[in-house]
Formats: sequence, structure tokens, C-alpha cells
Amino acid sequence: MPSDIVLPRGNEKQLIDMALRLSYSRLYLGYTLKDWKARGTEQIRKIKNGSKTSNTCLDVQPAIITSSLNEIKKGRSTGSPIIFSLKRPERISPAMRNTLVLGFELSPRHDFIFQRNAGVDEPSCRIAAENNICFGFSFQDILKAREPAVIMGRMAQNINLYRKHKLGCVFASLAQEPYDLRSPADLASLLVCLGMQPNKAKECLEQGLEWQNPRL
Repeated sequence: MPSDIVLPRGNEKQLIDMALRLSYSRLYLGYTLKDWKARGTEQIRKIKNGSKTSNTCLDVQPAIITSSLNEIKKGRSTGSPIIFSLKRPERISPAMRNTLVLGFELSPRHDFIFQRNAGVDEPSCRIAAENNICFGFSFQDILKAREPAVIMGRMAQNINLYRKHKLGCVFASLAQEPYDLRSPADLASLLVCLGMQPNKAKECLEQGLEWQNPRL
């Protein structure tokens, strides 16, 4: 069941139509906590009611995306899965438990001579394993990057760490516009090029946010 995560800006219908064309089975609409309270629940209700009268086979679910640790607890009260987007270099902490964390590769710091400054290290992986933290990759980080090769190199290094510690990860488009989405096959191929095994690449695109338990 291929899944993707998008960040709608009032264009939910267009994003859903494109996801259907690309053969996705599940689509998560990521809203900030403020937007979720203002219109997110109503939008999801309309979408689900509309799908009952159509032949679509796309499961649409809401998600909360935040860059504030203080909002994680408030987000959990909604019952929706949480996506934590890093806005600055920040270490993994138990406060991020049961969330999908994105953006490690966007550190403004320069890479080291023999190692990428990719934001994840051995202690981070151990904390993630103990607190059910899932690491994520955003295709937008590559698509919109000034130096895509740097971002891809950091992703490749982090993939090696995740493989070593047997950690789960999610790869999604995080698209705001319909034409920024890519097919599951394209994203899986990119993961394989970055060093992930084909079966694991497929798993990254299929598990979505179903592994999360908002009650934890």
C-alpha cells in the first residue's frame, strides 16, 4: 500500500487527484496545529464524505506537522500522527518519542573531510530505538536544495546508520504542489541509488505513519 505525505495549502483536491494518478493507496495531509484546528478536521470530513460517492481507492488521513517540541504533546491530543520537522540542527531527544522526524540533512554546517555533517550519529540512533522515533527523508529537501548532491550524500550516510541499527524510516514527497509529487517507483529507485536495499525501500514507502500510536 504505497503512502505519501503532502502539505496542502488549500489545494487538497489537486494533491489527491495527483496521488491517485500516481497509484498511491494512502495519503496523509500534513497540517500545522493551528491549521488543523481551523480547517483540517473539516477538510478531512468533506474529503471522506466525497469519497463515499466516488470510485476512489485512496485512504486520506490527517497528520500534524510541527517544528516545536512544545506542540508535540498538544498534537498528540488530536489523535493524529505527529511529524517533527527540524528547523535548525537539533539532537534527538526522548521528547520526540513516537514521532516521525525529518530534516537532519539540512544542517547549514559544512561537511567534514571524511564524514558528512548529516545530523545523525550512533547515540541518536540508540535514543530513537528506545523511544520509537522514526527517521524520515523528504523528497522536497532534494528537489528544492541549492546543492542536491550534498543532501543526497547526507541521506546516503544516514541510510547506512539506519541499516546498522535496524531502524525504520519513511520517504515521502512532502509536496505542497501537485507536480512536486513523484511516483512510488521513482522514490523507491532513488532510495536504492542512495544505498538502501530494494525490499527496505519498498517498506519505507508503504508503512506511512501507521507505525505510530498517538496514545503513547
